[in-house]
Amino acid sequence: MSTEWIPFVQLSGVSYTYEDSTSPTLEQISLEVQSGEWLMIIGGSGSGKSTLCRVMNGQLPRIAGGQREGNVRIGDIDPGFAEPGLLASRMGSLGQDPDAELVVGMVEDEIAFGPENLRVPAEEIGRRIDHWTKALNLQSIRYESVHQLSGGQRQRTALAAVLSLQPQLLILDEPAASLDPAGKQDLLRIIEDWHQSGGTLITASARWEETVMLCSRVVILSEGRIVLQGTPDELLLHHRSLLEQLYILPPRTGQSVASKAVMSAAGYSRYSDTDQNFHADHTMKADKAITRTTSKTEQHHQHSEKEHHNYYSETMSMAVPASATVVSRQPVVEVRDLTYSYSGSAAYPALDGVQFTIHVGEIVLLCGVNGSGKTTLTRLLSGLLQPPVRSIYRNGQDTGRQSIYDRAADTGYVFQHPDHQWVASTVWEECVYGIRASLNLRSRDILPESYRKEAEDMLRFAGLLERREDSPYSLGGGQKRLLAAVCQFLLPRPLYILDEPGSAADYFTIDRLLYLCRRAASQGAALLIVTHEPELFAGSGARMLTLEQGRLVEEKYSI
Repeated sequence: MSTEWIPFVQLSGVSYTYEDSTSPTLEQISLEVQSGEWLMIIGGSGSGKSTLCRVMNGQLPRIAGGQREGNVRIGDIDPGFAEPGLLASRMGSLGQDPDAELVVGMVEDEIAFGPENLRVPAEEIGRRIDHWTKALNLQSIRYESVHQLSGGQRQRTALAAVLSLQPQLLILDEPAASLDPAGKQDLLRIIEDWHQSGGTLITASARWEETVMLCSRVVILSEGRIVLQGTPDELLLHHRSLLEQLYILPPRTGQSVASKAVMSAAGYSRYSDTDQNFHADHTMKADKAITRTTSKTEQHHQHSEKEHHNYYSETMSMAVPASATVVSRQPVVEVRDLTYSYSGSAAYPALDGVQFTIHVGEIVLLCGVNGSGKTTLTRLLSGLLQPPVRSIYRNGQDTGRQSIYDRAADTGYVFQHPDHQWVASTVWEECVYGIRASLNLRSRDILPESYRKEAEDMLRFAGLLERREDSPYSLGGGQKRLLAAVCQFLLPRPLYILDEPGSAADYFTIDRLLYLCRRAASQGAALLIVTHEPELFAGSGARMLTLEQGRLVEEKYSI
């Protein structure tokens, strides 16, 4: 007597609509994942991939409310309504923002928190802590507060906390978004070994990366629907044009230098331009996705395409030549022998003897492994941390002797996780908040027409004008990064600092951000961009600084 195969993860006709939204974020998702399979979900910003992960892990509608339709099963349970303890014994999940996953305070305690709540014996918990702190390179910070860690260190801590539960299923949404290249390779090795040991793995990404080639199957999302699925080789061979139109692969036509630089890492160059036929069973859905995406893009960007008649050409033409970035230019920031230590941390200073200058119109990339001091440096430069006296100078003034208001007034700062900087309830109010503050306008005062038009143009350029009445928290990851950047670039400032702006972003987001950076530099601003992916800024003429254990170890023009 034969037995019917039952998938470990099963979704049938699943739709989801957030509270206060008139349209669903997910529409009629039907999907099966076999036990031991590795499924990769890829979709551009706003495609619904993070929402799909949260529906599968039970956070929606359990935490954020909203309306879910259809059936979701993880084994024999519905994650949206199962007891938390039962769910935790089956599945582990990690979202894009590690701060949302950390609940205790110390690295060791975070790893122990889940097993303790599942009543795992203390001796076994100790073994799991030892294993995962070693595997994820957390031994040196095992007893540190998570609030003092870098973004990548917090990401690894959150992952260790999930893996310590020994789940059967892992759902990871952009798990490597905050990691340096070495950390990404370590993570890849760990999750690949975990999968090879029999675990079921679901990962989500905004763009096609080298990790995709290791998974069993790929699902492509667009506007809340599955438009393609198949093996990585099948999709690259037969559906490359659609992947480009959805900003999952870099474009070939009129592509930017930055896009060219990342093509090889994406596995893109392995296939020729021939054989563009779609599989018959996906043609209808793919065509509809193209139509919706194209019409929506044209509607969102009609004005900006007219204003910026050749987007890619104009973007590249605005680059500051590397040989001319420091000639006859006034310094915007001077850092002189900067040493900084956090209170209670005696191992080594977070920054040690750092010295450099950023000039008018210059783009500087700040690179380095997780924990090298990048975030500390940006917080000192932006005024969020009190710098030592005689270490940082702006306009000839020692910022160590200034108030936090004076230090921060001339700096635009885009956080690594934009959710941490929202101050308004809608996209529009967030966009114009800084303008209103700079003009001393009250909430009922009318925004001057010129400012209103400029804000609308910027939102249209970012593809967010139709989302103006939505909450910033409801946006996709790339959309949030664009909104955060737009809010800062609307106000002219001598210095802009962007912390990992390309992290977990599709190619639409990356190229729009790059355009905004170049435009600001062409208008005389200086930019400091923290990144683990300097290749995204290829051709920009940027200078690259590299930190290692708080010291500036390299400075070069190689981008």
